[in-house]
Amino acid sequence: CSCGQGKRLVQCQDCLFYETSCQDCFIKQHRSMPLHWARVWDPTHGFYRRHDISLLREGHAIQLGHDDGVCSNAQTPVKFIITHSNGVHGTRLSFCGCFTGGHRIKQLMHAKLFPGSAIEPISAFSFSVLREYDLHTLQAKFGAYDYCLSLRRLTNNVFTHLVNDPYQTFMRVARFWRYLESKVRLGQVHGIDKFFPHRPSGFLMLYCPACSDPGVNMRGEWWRTPGFLRHLIQKRVTYDGNHQANQFWKNTDPFDKSLADGLAYFPQATKYLEFLKSLGHISPDEYAAHCNHVKVIANQGRIQNQNCAKTGVVNTQCDHVFVMATADMQNGERYANVDASSHHAFQSYGFGDDQTDNHRGLVPIADSYDSNCSYRVNKNGRFASSTYLADQKEFVTRFEHGIPDLHIKGHIDDCIVVFGHPYHWCVGHFHGETAEYYWVELNQVGGYTRQMNDGHREDTIIAHHNDWNWRKTRDRLCQLSQADHRAADWSHMSRAPTQETLPSERKLVWVSPYHRRPQATPSLQVLLGGLAKVSEGTASKYSGNATSVEIFFRKAFDAERLQREIREIKRRNKNNPGSMSFSDAEELRGRDARLRKALEDLCVCRREIMPQIAPIVTAAAQKRAAPEDETLFLPSDLSADERVKFQLCVLANQEVSLRQAQAEEEINKVKTVAKSISSLLQFRAKNIRGQDPKTRLEHQTANAFAKRDRHITSYNHARQALIRLGDVDPHDPNSSYPFLRPEDTHRLPVDIKRRTGDSKRRDGLLWTIGAAGDVLATVEPGDDLPVGVDEDISPASLVTPTQMTQRISDSWLWARGTRNKMSDRELEAWEEEGDRVQWFRAEAEMYRWMEQFELKHAEFERTIAHFRTMSSTWSSLA
Repeated sequence: CSCGQGKRLVQCQDCLFYETSCQDCFIKQHRSMPLHWARVWDPTHGFYRRHDISLLREGHAIQLGHDDGVCSNAQTPVKFIITHSNGVHGTRLSFCGCFTGGHRIKQLMHAKLFPGSAIEPISAFSFSVLREYDLHTLQAKFGAYDYCLSLRRLTNNVFTHLVNDPYQTFMRVARFWRYLESKVRLGQVHGIDKFFPHRPSGFLMLYCPACSDPGVNMRGEWWRTPGFLRHLIQKRVTYDGNHQANQFWKNTDPFDKSLADGLAYFPQATKYLEFLKSLGHISPDEYAAHCNHVKVIANQGRIQNQNCAKTGVVNTQCDHVFVMATADMQNGERYANVDASSHHAFQSYGFGDDQTDNHRGLVPIADSYDSNCSYRVNKNGRFASSTYLADQKEFVTRFEHGIPDLHIKGHIDDCIVVFGHPYHWCVGHFHGETAEYYWVELNQVGGYTRQMNDGHREDTIIAHHNDWNWRKTRDRLCQLSQADHRAADWSHMSRAPTQETLPSERKLVWVSPYHRRPQATPSLQVLLGGLAKVSEGTASKYSGNATSVEIFFRKAFDAERLQREIREIKRRNKNNPGSMSFSDAEELRGRDARLRKALEDLCVCRREIMPQIAPIVTAAAQKRAAPEDETLFLPSDLSADERVKFQLCVLANQEVSLRQAQAEEEINKVKTVAKSISSLLQFRAKNIRGQDPKTRLEHQTANAFAKRDRHITSYNHARQALIRLGDVDPHDPNSSYPFLRPEDTHRLPVDIKRRTGDSKRRDGLLWTIGAAGDVLATVEPGDDLPVGVDEDISPASLVTPTQMTQRISDSWLWARGTRNKMSDRELEAWEEEGDRVQWFRAEAEMYRWMEQFELKHAEFERTIAHFRTMSSTWSSLA
């Protein structure tokens, strides 16, 4: 050995870069690390054996009471079991016998060893293993049994059964360690209560820094905030039950009580049980509601957890997902459990009828519970009639009630209107579902707490609550920053909505914040008719008379339409032109004949209107293109230089007006079809059953989508003509006539209830195009209703109705059929109703995002003020 006195026989298993030494050098160098394992060379067997430090030298023991390890009055060494993070050590300790040494527990604690008992301890646990267990189990959600078993295996992974089992003692010590640690961390051992007189004396819970807490994080005369800005000072909470954090029926220790004893998240056990006992059995009227969701809750106590002493817990949490209180459920989710959880939560935060300091009673409260439609009905009466809850009987009357956005889908429509958070003023985007976030963590905890005694179970859940709240506190500013940016982006997604009244009809016009202002636009047919009334003196000498110009453009647009239809038929049969269906063949033959006749008539009109372009037309005719590919030689088909050369600028301006009207009409038609498609798809999902209706519906659906695509193609064709005429810049992102695709026709459905996530879904480009706004589409008298069956498509043969198909009769949507069976007024009323619903939904979303943006700034201010208050408090305690 380097000391020159012994042989190099000992290595250290836990030290890095430790040089092999003799026994005496190992003991000397590990004075402050006596729980490192020594690996001693066995010359007889030729390998290293692992030993505790007390076995390296005869009579050696770890000396306590002196930092240098030397005591003149050392007591006789005793065998001791010390559990450390690297295993279970069977070692020897020598306590100090000096007058100033103190009792054994003091000496152990000074050496950072937590005694296993208060009287004559023979075991101890290092502070290191207790800290590691605390963090590991909070993060990984496992029990003390598995942790102790892993420590025994670290000691000896072969003969594990020979290693001392510290499990029973470790459970008690770890539980008490957590309790002491919380008292230190939360300032109770330093007298922090004097700085927060509104909170319960001795509180052992972590508070939300962003929630309204007068005297802690609210400055100025906040109580003068007007009602329409109450979301800036509002406290929002959620209630929800969890049936995974239950407790089995078993033989338990009746004397095992929680160390917190009502000062943390659980109410004081004795008073809480007396309160439940005073209520007796559940009243039949408690869940008397016609909502299916409430009926499900009423049955929970009967259909599950029958072998449980506690069927779960009810949590009260703020909308920042900080746990405020927890109450055990004994037989399903009773309203009494929710009342107790709510009462304890607000009591812990210093709210109640007798709490009037700092204007605490003026903080507005909004709550969310999945059964609020039934729960709120008798809530005020329950608080007023109970001595346990009576100190908040006036306080709870000011609550605003809502139902979480996802749970409300199981309620009736009236509940959605009354309790839907998206339609409540001054709540921001408080959706109420934040109560579910913590269940992912707590469900894992329930897996090993359901076998614990009452007190141990409560203390374990309290530790996990505090850890969860601490992690939320640690990440609060980062989360607020991200939420603020999201709220800012979404709050600017729309303009403020307005309402106007038309003096002539006194009819309200709904202007969606997602849409442009609706403006009355002339139809294509009106503009074409107006050309006949143009004064002859305003026309160019080459533009012909107004009647001829009107006829020319009418025939040109008819020819364009026929060309597009013929190209579409050929495109559908491109892969198999020889096996074209009979209906397609007949349609192609008829439209081809009409197109040839239209081209001949157009040629005659063109010679009268634009005789100067005859050379260009003659040159193009020699190429002998197919009729559907022929150029029509409208002003938009010529270049700008050619229009100037042939003096066609006046005619080009007339075509611009016509193309704009054509684009507007196609937009309106696409809107009409898109609205019908939305209703059709919703009807299909809800009502269609059986092969016969499904087969018929496939034809109707295909026809509706085909009609939509035809109108989109017509719009894009008109847009392309406007681009060639120089009226539209194709690279302008704010163009009045952007390129339209099928996916741009998406619209949030108005025929179903509001869906979760609608606040982040946007209407397609179609609903913001141009000046068309919400003007209802003008459908020509000969057109079919968009969801009807086109005349040229042969309907599928009907099959014999089955029992399933006979149960549900067809809706009027399918029975009405074509356009001539539905009046203009009925169609307009149907579309206007959808626009009305869409506008009010859009308005609500806009205001919720505006409120969300504002309240996030208020939460920033409160969070900063909370941290400043806590910093000042701890500085005063130091």
